[in-house]
Amino acid sequence: MRSGLPVNIPDQLAERLRDAIELELPAAIALRHRLHADPRPSGYEGDTAEAVVNALGAGPGVVTAGTGRAVLFGNREPNTASVALRAELDALPIVELSDVAWRASGSHMHACGHDVHLAALVAVARAIARSDAPVPVTALLQPREEGAPSGARDVVASGVLAALGVRAVVGAHVQPRLPAGTAAITLGLVNASVDEFELLVTGRGGHVGYPHTVADPVLALAAIVVNLQQIAARRVDPVAGAVCIVTEVQAGSATNVVAGQARARGTLRLMRDEDRPRMATALTEIATHTALAHGCTVAVRVVDGEPALVNDRDLAARVTDLLAAAGYATVSDFRSFGADDFSYYCRTVPSLMIFVGADGVGLHDARFVPPDSTVRAVADALLAGYLAACARFGAGGGPQAERRKAMPTGDLWAAMEYALQLTRSDLKGIAARSGDPERAWREITRASWDAGAVAGMLLLTMHNPIAHQVADARRGEERGPGRWVPEGQWPEGSDMARFREVFLHLTSLEPNDLDGAVAGTDAERLRRGLMDALERLETQLFRFG
Repeated sequence: MRSGLPVNIPDQLAERLRDAIELELPAAIALRHRLHADPRPSGYEGDTAEAVVNALGAGPGVVTAGTGRAVLFGNREPNTASVALRAELDALPIVELSDVAWRASGSHMHACGHDVHLAALVAVARAIARSDAPVPVTALLQPREEGAPSGARDVVASGVLAALGVRAVVGAHVQPRLPAGTAAITLGLVNASVDEFELLVTGRGGHVGYPHTVADPVLALAAIVVNLQQIAARRVDPVAGAVCIVTEVQAGSATNVVAGQARARGTLRLMRDEDRPRMATALTEIATHTALAHGCTVAVRVVDGEPALVNDRDLAARVTDLLAAAGYATVSDFRSFGADDFSYYCRTVPSLMIFVGADGVGLHDARFVPPDSTVRAVADALLAGYLAACARFGAGGGPQAERRKAMPTGDLWAAMEYALQLTRSDLKGIAARSGDPERAWREITRASWDAGAVAGMLLLTMHNPIAHQVADARRGEERGPGRWVPEGQWPEGSDMARFREVFLHLTSLEPNDLDGAVAGTDAERLRRGLMDALERLETQLFRFG
């Protein structure tokens, strides 16, 4: 881990960038009107990308994911970072019913705010480029957010993020469920994963006057639709939640004929990625056995979609402060079973999706046209994300400027590697920056000890001698069942080395090795305990750092 405090972005830089954005707004709003009036569907966004690239004025950029572009502003030095600001290019297959002068007249419409996002991105990127900002910005114009195959997945697979040194991706999305002047910056989980499924039920058709001679696939499919409600009601932890809905049904061609086949399509949405394979299996089992009970068979196809969208906690905490300082009301608990392929960026680099309150009817409504003032609000959100990433990675933007990485959520092995990066001087520096250094130090070290204690318990389960050394060092300091906490002081010398040995030993193991050694419910409980302890440590670091 690199030492040093996080870089603070000077207030004058933030103000200078906001003033520069103000100068860009008239041209950005005019661009928004042009894009809205002439939308392009998913996969055919080339004209839209060209119009936005011309407005950016920084060259053609790099073509990515077919019709997308990645435009880096300025000259990036080798081994330095850039921050990507993402906006979506595609429109929806909706005939517009608004009354604005620049409404779309064809079969597609920007009914999800993508025209606003693109205009705001242009304003922010141009403002950053001419304001001597500390980290280069990459304008990421992504295709196919609304359609398959996912544009974000293809952008990540293309390698363009690594080629342009992208260390963070920031997106902002209008959200009429929030009042104007409000921004939702959620730490961690934001949106559900989404998979699609298709059902083809095959029975034995015939004449409706002889129902005893047929195996009715429509009746079987109707039962399947009802029984699939078990997934959300009985198969998934209600605290995590699930949505399983059949949205399309097709069967038959005449009122006096029992069809031989019936088809259906639907969506399965989950808040935990680890539930996806299990629920796909449950869906197949429920459909299969229900069809058999009606004398039919069913072919089930589950199509993997976007993973759950999980915001980087560090970026979220920083952006919350920045937008609050800029006069926005902020909320931290906005989550939904909506989905966005921005989640692929979150799996690749630290990334953040911000939801921006907007006046108007709901998303994907033929009348949804937020006012032009929303361009400024989205621009402020993107700017806050950019400044947060600058603070995270340092003014120079290179690897040497990165203070620390955020702990990966849900990945025990990566989380332990994260914990190994934390040195005593790092934690001391974070505590020193708070308003109450003594209390900050006490809370951070307590969280650190908790994480080390649970890691030691895992190794004790494996009868590992290193863990016994750690346990000996902590004996007599037990406070509560199964948890050791310090008496307010960080362990010195050999104790610290022992705790690091625990993490080093655990991270040197293959997951299968650990699974085999500590199989059973107690081991799973300890795994969850270690993850929780590491997350508490991360919370304290965000709180004071």
